[in-house]
Amino acid sequence: MTEITEEMVETVARALCRNKYLAGHAADAVEWLVDRDWRGYASDARAALTAAFASRPSQGGEWVMAEAIIDHYYDMLPGDVAMPARCEPEPGTTAAHIKWMLNQIGTMRDQSKAMRWLGFIQGILIERGYTTVTREREFTRPYFSASPSPYGVEARPTGHFCIVHDGFAGDVIGHYTTREGKPGVVLQQDGTRVVHVYGEKWLTKDQSNG
Repeated sequence: MTEITEEMVETVARALCRNKYLAGHAADAVEWLVDRDWRGYASDARAALTAAFASRPSQGGEWVMAEAIIDHYYDMLPGDVAMPARCEPEPGTTAAHIKWMLNQIGTMRDQSKAMRWLGFIQGILIERGYTTVTREREFTRPYFSASPSPYGVEARPTGHFCIVHDGFAGDVIGHYTTREGKPGVVLQQDGTRVVHVYGEKWLTKDQSNG
């Protein structure tokens, strides 16, 4: 067997650190990448990962999704199998695909895109019974809530709305505020358990539903 050198371990560590999510999960990453006979070097690899991650250039104030959020949804997923789908959306979505999406979110600097992807993941997990709207509202509040609104909760939209650009329609079942202070809502689709998140600017009041 080829001798494993410190240089080789550090090379693997630095390669892993190109992916922000894997860099925060060194032990898992090492198990995926090294053979059983290498496992005695796992502690060295973890140490190298930590050092390599710490030496990465500063993000310079760029927006990044909190790793605790990625961890929260990653740990909620079952094994690499198709999750049971009771209704739309995306009945064929697998746990592996959602894990891939979470990894991508961890590297995104476009907050709007990351929030859309996160909303899709939340909707899938809520619709399939892995979590609830209330639970996710409580979990994400510390990350996305800005300063309390001077207008109070009463100022937030309630009732039935439609989204003109994609045709989604439903009742408001929750609210959120991004760290930039932009308000949004959680809509539950008419007649289903499907939920989507939208910025309040996209809401159009559906007069036919009050």
